[in-house]
Amino acid sequence: MAEAIAWFVIALYVLARFYRFRRTSLELAYAGLFVLFGLSDLRESYVVQPWLILAKGGVLAGLLR
Repeated sequence: MAEAIAWFVIALYVLARFYRFRRTSLELAYAGLFVLFGLSDLRESYVVQPWLILAKGGVLAGLLR
């Protein structure tokens, strides 16, 4: 649960930075990906399923891009 909260806080930080400086719209995508990662951590705290691991890999690939 704490890990998910950390991802949500990071997403809020990225959104705040976007609204302050508005340098690139990629920050919106990053914030959305951090939220998705946090949501997947919440789901993972209850059950781990193969599709969830694949989805997390896709989100991670998007963040590393």
